Amino acid sequence: MPRPAQDSAASRPQHGRRPKGRGQLLAAVLGLLFLGGLAWLIVSVVGAPEGPRKPAVQQVAILRQPPPPPPPKPPERQPEPPKVKEEVKINEPKPEPVPDKPADPAPAAKPLGLDADGSAGSDGFGLAANKGGRDITTIGSAGGGGGGSGRYFTGLLQRNFFETLARNRRAPLDEFSVVVRVWIGDDGRVQRARIVEGSGNAELDQLIETTLSEMSPLREVPPVNLRQVQLRLNRRA
Repeated sequence: MPRPAQDSAASRPQHGRRPKGRGQLLAAVLGLLFLGGLAWLIVSVVGAPEGPRKPAVQQVAILRQPPPPPPPKPPERQPEPPKVKEEVKINEPKPEPVPDKPADPAPAAKPLGLDADGSAGSDGFGLAANKGGRDITTIGSAGGGGGGSGRYFTGLLQRNFFETLARNRRAPLDEFSVVVRVWIGDDGRVQRARIVEGSGNAELDQLIETTLSEMSPLREVPPVNLRQVQLRLNRRA
C-alpha cells in the first residue's frame, strides 16, 4: 500500500540542521588556530632576544690600611755615673827644723856669689862673682839626707834656681829669704815645690815655686833618699 505522505516528508530537505561533518571540521580548524597562536605566544615570549643589560654597579669597599707602627723610641741614655777622682795622697815628709844660721857659716866679709868668673859688678840679684869664695851651694840643708852628699845636691838645686831666676825678666829685685821643700823625679827635674816659710809676698812665693818647676834637670840625679829636699833660698839686694 502506498505511503505518499511519508515519502514526501522524507524527500524534503531539512534546512534547520547542519551536517555533523562540517561542524567537526570547523572545531578542528579552530583548535589548530588556538594551538598555533598559543605556540607563537610561547615562542615569542621565551625565545625573544634579551635587551642590553644595564651594567651592574659594583660597590667596592676600600679597606683602609692600618697606620704604620710608630718608630721605636731610641734607647734612653743611662746617666753616666759621676766620675770619682782618685786623690793621690802624697806622704809629705815632716819638715825638719831649719837652723837659723847656715850649718857652715862663712866669713861675713865676703859677699854671697857664684864660684865662677863673673862680669863687672853683680848679676842684678845680689850674686856677685866670687872666684874661690863662698858659694851659694853651701846654703841650706838636705831633707832626708845629711853630710856632704846632701849639701852637694842641695847646692845643685840652688845654683839652677838662681841661674833660672836671673834669666827671668819678671823677677823682682827685692830681697827675700824663703824655705822651700822640693820633690825631684827620676829624670832630675823638680816635680813639685812647696813654700814652707814664705817671704811675706804671695806673688814672690808663687814666682819662686814656678821658677823651681821650670828649671832644667839636674846634671846628676840624686839617690832616692835625697829626692825630697828642703832648702833655704836667700837673696840680697
